[in-house]
Amino acid sequence: MFAAPHASSIPRTYAGNNSLARAARARGVIRALGGGGRRVNRARPRAFFEDQDVEDLSPTTSVTATPDAWTAGTFTKLDDSCVMFGVSHLSKEGAHDAAEFILKTKPSLVVVETAVTSEHGDATGNVLQYEQGVSAMMMDAAAADEALIFVTRLAGMLLGELGPIEESPQWENMKAQLPPEVLVYAAAFAVRATIVYGDRPKAVTIKRLVSTPTLGELDGAFATQSERNYRLLLPDDHPLAAAASERTNDYFEKVIIDERDCVLASTIRECVNKAENGGKVVAVMGVDHVAGVARIYGDTFGAAENDAKIDELTSVPKASSESLGARLAMAQRLMGLRCPPALLNDVERTLEEDVANLTDEEKANFELVSEVYGSTRMLMACVEDKAVLDTVIGGYKCDYSKDVLEPVRAVRPVNGGKGWSDEIINALRTNSVANFPAKGGASAA
Repeated sequence: MFAAPHASSIPRTYAGNNSLARAARARGVIRALGGGGRRVNRARPRAFFEDQDVEDLSPTTSVTATPDAWTAGTFTKLDDSCVMFGVSHLSKEGAHDAAEFILKTKPSLVVVETAVTSEHGDATGNVLQYEQGVSAMMMDAAAADEALIFVTRLAGMLLGELGPIEESPQWENMKAQLPPEVLVYAAAFAVRATIVYGDRPKAVTIKRLVSTPTLGELDGAFATQSERNYRLLLPDDHPLAAAASERTNDYFEKVIIDERDCVLASTIRECVNKAENGGKVVAVMGVDHVAGVARIYGDTFGAAENDAKIDELTSVPKASSESLGARLAMAQRLMGLRCPPALLNDVERTLEEDVANLTDEEKANFELVSEVYGSTRMLMACVEDKAVLDTVIGGYKCDYSKDVLEPVRAVRPVNGGKGWSDEIINALRTNSVANFPAKGGASAA
């Protein structure tokens, strides 16, 4: 099913999952993370986007004390050949379950949402195997991909343990230090499982968020995320906080969650169908994808229809040239409301060329819309539930009345605006000027 590893498939540059690597180094673990990928029979495009709120955890990610303590609530059984685990990218909760299940059951394929390295995530279905890391170290360890070497060394350390790996002191030490995905990668390599990248390229996801919605739909998604973030400021038991965890079905969730659920489910199904000699498949997804992937995978009658959509979902339609600067600025600001800094850097790199190629007029629109949508006043103007604002914002003579927020709301595309106006730009640039009484009674700026 898979082509044999060869030297040309081993990347020479480190461009791996830097955030995970830094986390590992900070805890005193060997070095970094990454590797090169080879492709399953198809060559469709990776992605990694996740609503990475530490608090937003699924009940299926509860940590169990030992592999024997697993229950049906720990993972989602997709069928007799495949189980799926949900993990949080920013916490170690649930990490032990997925990795220890892999060590105990020794699946032939492990499908992951987060690529081991950027090269691994260049296309849906790219694979990595332990032998690639060994070959890389034997050929030229200094020039080999640092990330691939790191995971290979971890696996080699585990293979040197006597008795069950999941009960070894080395494994206990790794569990205390490594992030969730690294544990999964090391466990997969240790049992000689092939790691399959199941998502679409990150750049495809970012660019589809720019090109597929209308400007008004992008604006609406921004407003929804802004209000959600204000609700997240509230205590968990506050009556207004519950809505923050509910689905909004806006364009952000459509592109970042729903479309990728389709791609992930299709990849898992393909791996199950191609697993040789009755081999088992373990899928490891971010918690936000578990329900959607399970639903799509379980719909056997809709499988062909879902697979037929994959080519469309892994391609980027040309964005409308109308208001392209505003569209790019709004998409970047929208991602800023939902994603950690490391992902925002990826967004900027992905869209850098598009921004550079804007006309002078559209570059001005880009800068002005970015300024308006990066302001606190716009964030507040997007909140439709006034009870939320009244609850989270307060101060002496703090009254966000129509006179303050309505002019900002008027520039929103959903209200017929273009994303900015001279009046709002002037107001934003002057509203931080404070006049203080001088000793003689005059005022000084």
